[in-house]
Amino acid sequence: MLNFKEMLCPELRAFAPVERAGAWREATALPFDAVELLGIAAALVGVTALTRYAAPQLAANARLAPALSQALIGLPLLLVALGPFLVRRLRRNLRAILARRQSAEHNPPSESASQRPRLP
Repeated sequence: MLNFKEMLCPELRAFAPVERAGAWREATALPFDAVELLGIAAALVGVTALTRYAAPQLAANARLAPALSQALIGLPLLLVALGPFLVRRLRRNLRAILARRQSAEHNPPSESASQRPRLP
């Protein structure tokens, strides 16, 4: 049975089951690219613009309920707006990890001169 991470990132199926958690951690540690950063910034600006409210005439204690309701509305919007960019990053990084592993398997590193035993 597939778990949520495997449904979200089918690239995880290429890893052995014992390696999947490590691959997931490595993929989340790698940096964002420019498209993802711009998308995240645009999503944050968009959600902020959609959930803005103005209540200057209300007292401070009366502003609490509208602020909480806007936060409850904003969280799902953030998930929908930011989610695709975060998933893109994970999938891209998992593909990069797979490609790196496959190239390492096909092209094993040669011994360097410092690692070779010295002949008398």
